[in-house]
Order: sequence, then C-alpha cells, then structure tokens
Amino acid sequence: VPSLVFDIELEDNGIGGHWQEDEWEEDEVVTEIQRFVQPTTAYETRLINDVRVACPLAKDGQDSVRLVSILSSMGHRCCLRTALGGGDGADCLRNLRHTFITCEAPAAAAAAPSAPCRRYIVDAQFKEQFIIAKTTARYASILAAIPQVFVGPEEHLALLVNFLCTEMSAAFRQLGAVLPPWRHAASMLS
Repeated sequence: VPSLVFDIELEDNGIGGHWQEDEWEEDEVVTEIQRFVQPTTAYETRLINDVRVACPLAKDGQDSVRLVSILSSMGHRCCLRTALGGGDGADCLRNLRHTFITCEAPAAAAAAPSAPCRRYIVDAQFKEQFIIAKTTARYASILAAIPQVFVGPEEHLALLVNFLCTEMSAAFRQLGAVLPPWRHAASMLS
C-alpha cells in the first residue's frame, strides 16, 4: 500500500510528496488526507482546538477579523492576510482574492532553540474553495475527507492544495470538461 509519508523525502519542515491520481485508490487517498491534516506538534493541537472554539463565535469563521481577535485573546500571535487578486485580462482568473489567518508558534514550540518560528495557516473557508458543481464519486469522497477549516503549517497547505487540484483536474477530465484557470494550483495558492 503506497504511503505519502514513507514514499517521499521527509524534511524537518513537514511531510509532502509527488503523486499521480491514477496510482492511488480512493480509500488510500482519503486515509492520506486524514493523516496529512492531523496535528504533529503540541502547539498545532492547541491551535486546532482553539480554532474549533473560536469559529462558532466568529460566524463559523466567516468573520475573519473577529476570528483573529478571538485567537489573539487566546494567546496566539495572529495576523489577518488578504491576497488582493485581480490583474489585467486573464490574469484576474489566476490571481484570486482570499483572506486567511497566519499564526506564529511561540519560540518555545520550535524544534530547536535556533529554529525560526513556524508559521501556521488558518483558513476558515478552505473546503469551500474545492467544491465543484459536477463531480465524480472519487472526488466527492476526497472532498468529504477535507476539513472545513484548514489549520496547519504553511508548507502543508501548499502541498495539500497541489494534491487537491490534481484530483480536481482528474474529476474535470473524467467528466469531459476542462479545468478552469482559477482551479489550477498556482491560482488557488495566489
């Protein structure tokens, strides 16, 4: 059984890898996604738990300013970030507008005293970004495994988005459709 965790190079900054959608069975993909979004540090566990408490108090995470305020009052160093998106012509389809929160783990949570602070992303609308009108059974199963709110290291976010966009592209292909430019990984990460 292939495993993202063991079939790739493990680095100090987290897990990740390169995969092809046709090499993975649906249940293996779902299991790997679930494993991938599990917290790996005490700080990450605390942040996830605090986000679960804070989201209902911030209109289920829709009120990002309030969510930052609540998380800050819980002791997290948070910052609201907005990707402005836009551009000329077709660039507006590749540079998307999106708001998310960054949190820096306290220095005490770093792996080594000289290690830089690790940055975590809180994206309260994460799952919404991957919903498509027409889907395949495989993609629907994968989508069901994605957390509504992403909380994790920034390097994990990029890997997960790349993976999900690959799966989304496969769903579009299977349905005989072309993946729109705003659904490509580079656009989703813009």
